[in-house]
Amino acid sequence: EHFIEDLNYISSYYSFQRKLSNLSFQDLISEGGEKLIKEIVEKTCGMFKSNKIDAFIANSTHTYSNRIPLKAAQMVGLPTFVFLHGIPFPFYYEEPERSDYMIVWSEKIKENFVKMTNYPANRIYVSGHPLYTKLKHDTFRFSFDNVLIICPSCEAERNQDRGNMVWFLYQLESVLKKMGAKHARFRPHPHED
Repeated sequence: EHFIEDLNYISSYYSFQRKLSNLSFQDLISEGGEKLIKEIVEKTCGMFKSNKIDAFIANSTHTYSNRIPLKAAQMVGLPTFVFLHGIPFPFYYEEPERSDYMIVWSEKIKENFVKMTNYPANRIYVSGHPLYTKLKHDTFRFSFDNVLIICPSCEAERNQDRGNMVWFLYQLESVLKKMGAKHARFRPHPHED
């Protein structure tokens, strides 16, 4: 293991985070906001070079904490990977431009990712998932006696009407009752409040 111990870069990055959190929208889209972002991208490029980094792996492309190093890695010619930690959503359509390669848990996720995003199949690697490698497939059964509902994240709609989630649950209840479900458990995505 090797940790980046470049204190100047670490200090610059946290300073960037503080400045960014205090900018208004108008400041963010101003020349000053653009300059602030360009500076941290350039410093990230320098950090990659000085630490002789061979590749960059991110867990998504949807946060600035991943977009900045992904952009810097592309600028210095490092291969970039996104290790998708779940099921892809339609808003992943920009992924081919943001990363060189994608890593997913299964062949089925890869197949669906290609369908939904047109991400080139030859740039997607299947890693598997350690929790499921020893799972016995003959133990599965199908019934409506005890249903588990796993809800996707509504992160993009977080600031919209929260009543939509309640409406969603009532719709699920209605459908499950019609199908004869006796019991259901709801497990929201960790983003949900």
